[in-house]
Amino acid sequence: MAVEKCYQKLNLNWPDILKDWEKTTELCKQESGIHNRWNVPFEHVRPDFIEFCKSLELTFIQVCMFHTHLFNNRHLIHIDDSSIGDFAKLNWVYGSNNADMVWYELKDGHSMTIMDRPDGSLHYTARDKDVNEICRTQIDANPTIVKTGILHTAINHSGEDRFVCQIWLAKNNKPCTFNELVEIFKDYII
Repeated sequence: MAVEKCYQKLNLNWPDILKDWEKTTELCKQESGIHNRWNVPFEHVRPDFIEFCKSLELTFIQVCMFHTHLFNNRHLIHIDDSSIGDFAKLNWVYGSNNADMVWYELKDGHSMTIMDRPDGSLHYTARDKDVNEICRTQIDANPTIVKTGILHTAINHSGEDRFVCQIWLAKNNKPCTFNELVEIFKDYII
């Protein structure tokens, strides 16, 4: 069964959500190494953006940065979270906009691989031959609500380093689903 919608682009009228995106992306490059992922301390996020989210009754669960290297331009097909489900996050791109985010479903009779991360959490991945593409979009400088609890990847076509700051939001201490975030940000939909 194909997913109807995996992303929603927004116009939040914010020039940036990080205090100093160049410093944050440089730290990401230094600290993430080959793993391409770095947990961003909350103090890197602009306080006025945090206040904006609070005005929408949202709290931050986690902020992380994904680095797509110019020499390794594609992430594995994966699920961000340690479990499969209706998880959604807010993505914000730094660097080149020439990249696709692609979502997949498993082909009948195929399964995902479960891997352990260095921090002990689980990570679900799948091979290209085991999936069918169900949705694709170019993620650009606009913030975008994206489904992360289903298989997906990012492909960087630019030949340049590219970074995505990803914010996991909650309402009433419960992680927001895709439809909940779309409803919360309905006044900002492009």
